[in-house]
Amino acid sequence: MSATDNTNNMHTDHTNTPSQQTQNQEVSQDQVMPPNPQQEPVVFFRAVSWLRDSHGLFDYESRNITKMSLKTQSQGQIIRNDEQIDFAKPDHVIDPVQHPNGRSLCLLKKDTEGYYLDHAALAENAEEESVDRLWLVARSLKNESGKYDYKIQKFDAIKLGRVRFRVKDFRCDHQQMSEDELYKQELREAMEVQGIQDIDEHKDNIQCRICWGQEEDPASNPLILACKCKGSVGLIHFQCLKSWVLTQKQEKPLTQSNQNVRSFYWKRFECEICKQMYPYTFKI
Repeated sequence: MSATDNTNNMHTDHTNTPSQQTQNQEVSQDQVMPPNPQQEPVVFFRAVSWLRDSHGLFDYESRNITKMSLKTQSQGQIIRNDEQIDFAKPDHVIDPVQHPNGRSLCLLKKDTEGYYLDHAALAENAEEESVDRLWLVARSLKNESGKYDYKIQKFDAIKLGRVRFRVKDFRCDHQQMSEDELYKQELREAMEVQGIQDIDEHKDNIQCRICWGQEEDPASNPLILACKCKGSVGLIHFQCLKSWVLTQKQEKPLTQSNQNVRSFYWKRFECEICKQMYPYTFKI
């Protein structure tokens, strides 16, 4: 199981780095305190890479792995050039001509509490649940006392295999999320989409691609651009999109041993034309 916090900075002992199409890797870091308090701490890294695409997950079954060890006493970034893992200066720029598959995996930073890992510069603006950001491998958590469990918190993103979940609320007396708190969180997660006020189209060309209607209710049923489609197939009513999404929903049948849980899933949650995934929540 993998989990990530909402904060950008993560103090961690073991960190699972993102995958690329042909290469994956794990980087872990342990801080060693020197005998002399005035001496700069030394950070040791153990890097493990493999050649199979594992969709951003640590490949525990891989047997063809490459192990590397690094150490440093300064801030910088961990980079990958094909199978090689290196430590570079914070301002190092990878040459795309010499190293077309090279990329920065994460940054090593320092504050008053010590060293910590942060997302790579190019991953800062990525979606919060993107595999290009740092994920914490919960099964690998340990400290001086040994292994310990991760306490799930509100708004955590959890990956179980290739399936991702978002913790929105705890249904208990002391941890239940207020309506205002839930609304603010959903608004923060929502993807911004365009409406008819944002496009340069003649009024006669504005219509919903499903019902062909031109009227809209900005509050409850706006015309929006929910995908990459343009022109006459671009705009769609919110309620029309919602109805179409519901037609794609499938429900797993209840079993004899479990009559209390209902599970729904979508085999397709994307535009049939441009194939872009529809946002789960959006704002205009």
